[in-house]
Amino acid sequence: MVFWGKSGKDGDGPSCLNGYSACSQASFSLPVTAISVAPVQDSMKRYLVAAGLESGEIVLSSWNVSEGLRILQTLDTSEAHHLTVRRLRFRPKIGEAGSDGKNKSSIQLASCGQDHQVKVYSLIISSSPSPES
Repeated sequence: MVFWGKSGKDGDGPSCLNGYSACSQASFSLPVTAISVAPVQDSMKRYLVAAGLESGEIVLSSWNVSEGLRILQTLDTSEAHHLTVRRLRFRPKIGEAGSDGKNKSSIQLASCGQDHQVKVYSLIISSSPSPES
């Protein structure tokens, strides 16, 4: 998995990347088949990243430019899927669906797998998130 960012320099000439370059890379033991990035950052400017694996596991990580990727938790096949994870998507708003925005300490992640299951996880955010600008 490669994370890209605006480099702020033009380089040696015109490029199809329009000034973007690879910031960091991360490797997993199995192929990544789905990925989603939460629409918020925490107070340390870290993003919450979910990666779905071919095995059915979901790896939850935090990422920023200076620290790179740091694995927080892995949802194994008893919690995630028994077959390949096909799609992941964070809810675009903080809180749980139907809570009218009252719970600002959690975010929801939906996943679907080749096992024909759709699952929704409520994840507790430990530090205060700030909306991405």
